[in-house]
Amino acid sequence: MRILIATMTAGGGHLAAASALEEAWRALRPRDSIERLDLLKFFSPLHRKIHSDGYVKLVERAPELWGMIFKKTDDPKVARRLNKLQQLFPSRSRLRFARHVKHFKPDVVLCTHYAPLEVLGQMRARGVRLSSTAAREPVVGVAARSAALPFVVSVVTDFEAHALWMA
Repeated sequence: MRILIATMTAGGGHLAAASALEEAWRALRPRDSIERLDLLKFFSPLHRKIHSDGYVKLVERAPELWGMIFKKTDDPKVARRLNKLQQLFPSRSRLRFARHVKHFKPDVVLCTHYAPLEVLGQMRARGVRLSSTAAREPVVGVAARSAALPFVVSVVTDFEAHALWMA
């Protein structure tokens, strides 16, 4: 079985959860092929620095502002609008991640950040076929969209799921 653990640097929680999942999976199923992937790998060096350093500085130096942003975006309508806006501008990093998933052909994707979920959801909506399991099993009609992607699991790293994880 091929397992992709997709995360993104945004503080240490998402990375720690991804690392723990990898360790546990390897202990239970040592023969499986597992890859842990930080989506920041696909960002430009400048964007990577702004994203990781910006988040940490915002949380450390202006926690009230971060709390306000977090609460404001924790609204399903706002989250859907933000996701639609992001879809209008497909970035190179999204395309690189999509290509990577297509090449790796995982059977299961464990996501410890909402960003990979978002990209995988867009791919599913377009009917992109990625899973090695999906490639072996011919499926037609509505079921084809579900079979096109690997089994995707969202691992919530906060006390509750934020609306951006669900949009």
